[in-house]
Amino acid sequence: MERTAINIGRGLRLITLSRFAGDRANALRQQRIHDYELRCAEHQSRLVEYIGVRDVARLRAKQALRNFRLLDAWRSWHESRRAEKVLEQLRRMAPVVRAASIEEQQARVGDEAERRLDDCLAVALDAKWTLIAGYSGRGGEIDRILIGPWGIYAFEVKGNRGVIHSDGSRWWVARFGRHGKPLGIKVIPRAPDAQLAASTKWLAKWFARNGIWEPIVRVVLFTADDARLGIIRSTDADLVATLRSLDLGNLFDPGSKRSSLAPQLCERIANLVVRDHLFWWRRRLGAPETANRRSEGEVTQAFLPSL
Repeated sequence: MERTAINIGRGLRLITLSRFAGDRANALRQQRIHDYELRCAEHQSRLVEYIGVRDVARLRAKQALRNFRLLDAWRSWHESRRAEKVLEQLRRMAPVVRAASIEEQQARVGDEAERRLDDCLAVALDAKWTLIAGYSGRGGEIDRILIGPWGIYAFEVKGNRGVIHSDGSRWWVARFGRHGKPLGIKVIPRAPDAQLAASTKWLAKWFARNGIWEPIVRVVLFTADDARLGIIRSTDADLVATLRSLDLGNLFDPGSKRSSLAPQLCERIANLVVRDHLFWWRRRLGAPETANRRSEGEVTQAFLPSL
């Protein structure tokens, strides 16, 4: 599990707990490379095998000619020619690295989409804010959790391109070509607002158990340059937006929503997020002592020195 805390941009603190999409993309890429290396080793082994067959056959043919055993020489020569043809075929069939699968490409797009949000927030926010990447709790995963003076914000980040539509639990993307020619419709298999609602519901309960009743603002964000919103109906999110249209001033809007959160409270909220993530991470690994550690509020100081 990744465990890093750094300051980016104007001082925004970025705590990386995990990288779901990036780790998945890297794992799939490593698997492709591993398969390629195995095929290369097998290919090289076959080359060596047939080079040996060819060379031995040629040597036998020369020895047979020196002893005037013409029939044996002819047979050995033909054997060497067959081996040479196999070698020519093998050389033409040298292994190549497989192209990235659709799954790997989608994971890479997802990782890039999340990094776009990081870059945007790093430009706009200072050290009063903490951005937590890769939280995973009992209710599911949250791509990014932003904690600062004006509240708590949970982001479900998508890299889909085109015009995004939703109607209740159905989400889909309409794609168009350069001249407006329709390229078809792609259904988004898992409703992003439903994913976010499930994970934030659990996190809100965990906060409430610790005496924090601050609401979590749920944001479904599409970060691709050519992503646009179409018809958005009945979503289970507080905001659906594209990165280009995201108005942080309107999102935070402290004057009309709530008073400013004290720095100490922001630190405590970030602490709780990290503790809950670590608890469930250890739980998935089968560590039996995690319940006590979570209730006692133990925090890994190695990557959160300020908490």
